[in-house]
Amino acid sequence: MQTDHLANQIATCTANRPTPLVAQTFIQRQANSTFSRPVWLECEDGNIYVVKGQHAGRAVFNEHAAGILGVAMGAPVPVPVQVLIPPELSATEPQMADIAPGTAHGALWIRDTTDRQWLAYTDRPYNRTRFALLSVMYGWLCANDHQLIYSNQDPFLVHSVDHGHFFPNGPDWTAAHLATPPAPHAYQEIVAGCGLSTKEIQAAIDALAGVSSSQIAEAVGFPPDEWGVSMPERLALAGFLAGRQVLLLNSNGP
Repeated sequence: MQTDHLANQIATCTANRPTPLVAQTFIQRQANSTFSRPVWLECEDGNIYVVKGQHAGRAVFNEHAAGILGVAMGAPVPVPVQVLIPPELSATEPQMADIAPGTAHGALWIRDTTDRQWLAYTDRPYNRTRFALLSVMYGWLCANDHQLIYSNQDPFLVHSVDHGHFFPNGPDWTAAHLATPPAPHAYQEIVAGCGLSTKEIQAAIDALAGVSSSQIAEAVGFPPDEWGVSMPERLALAGFLAGRQVLLLNSNGP
């Protein structure tokens, strides 16, 4: 029954995907680009997004899905959107020559932050909840690549970015990988590194309880078909997420 319910919810989401924001202006590209080779683009809504095209393969699906789920539980992750890259923008900007036109993943740009690093400012009260939420998110989604950035000005807020290698076996996951994942628990490197208490972890698990099955369906159903994930795979991922959520909610903290 739960599988049928999830399948119906996913089908509803695929039929009602959000309209992509149209990219209008190239802003910048990092000199030392990462695996997914992102670009900063200003879109029709006036905001700047860090955009990753279909050249990144299924990593864009993972990043989009993880972003939706992170936002749903209140974790400090950038808001994900879909961005339409027009052919004329790719054709006229040399730094976008390797990015094909079409629908790409975008994450709202968090301005004035550090380069990627690991745990810092762990003793700041305003970061305690944020780290606890990330520990549960990372454990829930089987984080394989951990990239944190921090605001350059006080408060030095932590943000988690670049989630393309989440889920078992990263962007190369299959239904078989999802069927044999490690046991879910709060991510121990964050728990131990921040000295998080059982009470702090439990509050983050309570936030996870607020993620509905419809939000899980959105995470796996909203990404477009051209990002390379089939409907059976989406259903397998939804079942994986729902099952691990239940296990975490029934756990006894870290």
